[in-house]
Amino acid sequence: MIVIAAPYSPFDRSAQPNLGAARKIEAVIGILCGFDPDVVLINTAHNSEDPQGPTSQRTEVAGRQITEFTPRTYDKRKVGKLLNLFEVKSIVDRVMQRGVPQLVWLYNGYAMESLLAVEFRRRGAGCTILELEDAHFARGRGLNPKPLVDWLTFRRSIRSVDHVFAVNEALRKYAGRHVASTSLFPGVIQQGLIDACEQRAPFQPGSDLVHVGYFGGLTREKGADRVLALAGKLGRGFKLHVCGGGEMSSLFRDAQASLGVERLVFHGLVDDKQLNRLIAACDVLLNLHSPIQAMGDGVFPFKVLESVASGRLLVSTRVPGEGLAEMLQGAVFVDDAEEHQLEAVRSARATFLSRKATVERGAALTRSSFSTSAFAHKVQAIAASSSGRRGNTLRERPDEV
Repeated sequence: MIVIAAPYSPFDRSAQPNLGAARKIEAVIGILCGFDPDVVLINTAHNSEDPQGPTSQRTEVAGRQITEFTPRTYDKRKVGKLLNLFEVKSIVDRVMQRGVPQLVWLYNGYAMESLLAVEFRRRGAGCTILELEDAHFARGRGLNPKPLVDWLTFRRSIRSVDHVFAVNEALRKYAGRHVASTSLFPGVIQQGLIDACEQRAPFQPGSDLVHVGYFGGLTREKGADRVLALAGKLGRGFKLHVCGGGEMSSLFRDAQASLGVERLVFHGLVDDKQLNRLIAACDVLLNLHSPIQAMGDGVFPFKVLESVASGRLLVSTRVPGEGLAEMLQGAVFVDDAEEHQLEAVRSARATFLSRKATVERGAALTRSSFSTSAFAHKVQAIAASSSGRRGNTLRERPDEV
């Protein structure tokens, strides 16, 4: 049995979906199922605010049948997530009725996941891997005590972790102060994306229309306001495709009605297959995220890795590139100035033609480094290195990985 503890909130499960996290969790679950079909997801998201007791059911995630355990939910989300912290032992009791997990995977250094790590290790679970997705104080939350609670429990639990996968180099170095075994993990490149993008090269000969894509959260932190500003100024010759959900969804719907579908198409929330098709249909991809330096370089947008792997021209604000510089060498990095972002998109065709070989090298390196198979081999090696201490061994099933 393999256990993954993660706040899984896809668009069809929650009024507050976290699409980037959901896609990464799905990718990890798909890989873990390649080692053992008996995967248990402890879903810590508190997607429902209808009070109900803990539930356990078979469900499909990433095309795999797994067991999903949902802790007790309460009518107040924030209070409910706090109360769940006092239920960790009963949650582990219920999960371990199935047996002792050979691997425990934790999505991010949140309080719930951290306490689960301690309790599973106390009960003799095997290799424990932490996927560190952002720094605890990267995002301002005002008087919300969550970052502090997360950090305090993280400091307690980190001794129970065998390996840390960090989303960027700054976080990897931070984790390295506490754990000897660390590596970089900005994301997983799915074969479906690679296949879709290989069927259509960007900037098709004979076409004067440039397709520009933004696929991510529709919030100001993610840069959706900058994308919306560009939509009204790019003019003819450019068609903007937008996917995602969030607080600005209605603004994009209004913009589509105003500009017309010849200039802006708002696709809303789509599944992975449709997303891959839309990425492949684009020539330029946008990541105009709020300054990550202001967050202590504590995050890394998953869509950046996908954009590079797609072989499209990426126009992005600065991201923590240490350890990924060779992969990002074909991207166009811009500052916060709207005129610079606008010019980068308008000149995208010429830019791509001048650095086409560089873009393609970055795509090939990203695919080979972070494909599902490459990542599966790395997880297997990590588990093997801890098997002497924990007595667990993961073996890939060739038909699954």
